Amino acid sequence: MIRTIWMREFFDHLHSLRFALVMVVMTAAMAGGTLLFLSEYKKEISDYQRNVTRSLDRLRGFCRQQPALYQVFSFNDHQVYRKPNPMAFLAEGGEWSLPNSFAVNAFQINGPFHRMRLNPFIERFRVIDWAFLVGVIMSFAAVVLSYDAISGERERGTLRLVLSNSISRATVLIGKYLGVLSSLLITLIVGSILSLLILLSGGMEFGTDGWIGVGMFVLFSILYLSAFIWLSLFVSSLVDEPSTGLMILLLVWAVSSILLPNTGGVLASGLSPLPSPEKVEDEMRTAYERAKGEYESQHPDVAGTPISGRWSPRESLGRALALAEAIHEVYNRYWDDQVRQVKLARRLISVSPTALYMISVEELAWTGVVHYESFLDGVRDYRRNLRETLLALYPFNPDSFIEDWNKMRPLIQRMVDYGSIPKFEDKLPEISEILDGVMIGMSVLLLLNGLFFMLSFCFFRRI
Repeated sequence: MIRTIWMREFFDHLHSLRFALVMVVMTAAMAGGTLLFLSEYKKEISDYQRNVTRSLDRLRGFCRQQPALYQVFSFNDHQVYRKPNPMAFLAEGGEWSLPNSFAVNAFQINGPFHRMRLNPFIERFRVIDWAFLVGVIMSFAAVVLSYDAISGERERGTLRLVLSNSISRATVLIGKYLGVLSSLLITLIVGSILSLLILLSGGMEFGTDGWIGVGMFVLFSILYLSAFIWLSLFVSSLVDEPSTGLMILLLVWAVSSILLPNTGGVLASGLSPLPSPEKVEDEMRTAYERAKGEYESQHPDVAGTPISGRWSPRESLGRALALAEAIHEVYNRYWDDQVRQVKLARRLISVSPTALYMISVEELAWTGVVHYESFLDGVRDYRRNLRETLLALYPFNPDSFIEDWNKMRPLIQRMVDYGSIPKFEDKLPEISEILDGVMIGMSVLLLLNGLFFMLSFCFFRRI
């Protein structure tokens, strides 16, 4: 009997104007958004490859300049770049607008920078990813298709006829739910297949992890849309008139999909404000003077060697590293505070099913702040590797002050082997490394489905 009700509801939706509009809008939006993504991604990956090649060529040139050790590790910075994410069509997450570059040497990290060729003033108008379309447009469609599923039939009197037969209320409720869900899935699958064909024809390649990611996205979307369908059935069972139910559901949808997701930044800025630039500068000066005093108390500089802006011949390597480390710790805390503030904003807005869904898809696609944080950690590791390589190549005691220029001359004249220098690469994680964080969002959506189902069933039994 469930199948009979399911098929009746399903074909009723297929022949409705509401379904036709949803199908046209979603298919066109997904195809258009995918074409836009493909065009931008090709430009971004071309820029990325060109910038990386240029950076490595500069590094190769530093290895041949005297004094090579200082040119490579101190005098010049290595420009490193965040790699464009091929899965950003699932959830862009601010991927194009976040910083994508740092300047690194063995002593410091400068940045972040945004090496972009696009107009920043139109960034906000060009993001049409799958998560947005499902999270906002298809959740609205779920409301429109199911707001009168119970109250509409009760108003027309057909619900009484259905319940007069030996059909349980659970059977009716589940049949209506499956009818709406299958209608939405048809739209999602058609739009997804069309978009994937566009990507594949444009030269995009998906490995195993990529296809698993797309499959996980579809599963997430089913759970998310399912929660809105059960919510709509609950409200439809609660009210007597479809118009009343529609107003309630539109209010809930607007708060969940539009209002709450846009309040996280304001709330997080108030609850966890970032330190002012003046405070950061004061902390940096204090840390610098403290590190300088501690180092010189253990390793006195009898000759009074001046401290240059960048480590230079005759200067103590140990002192330069100690001072740079003190400053770097201050910057590290500030960068961590920035990421922490964004994460707080995401936690605050996760009370919204739409925000929770979008955040989970961002983590699945590894875009937005999770990608930036991973990139920042990689940059820190790269600086650490440069530092260790410098210490391994430096032939003297790092804490010594070399006063004899003749002793320094062989080091200054020696070239540095390009192959011995660490190279930076922004690596995207495998899907197995992402699943733990993603499963939290999936579990919450499952709980919401269970809650709204029980509420729907309880109130439907009273009819």
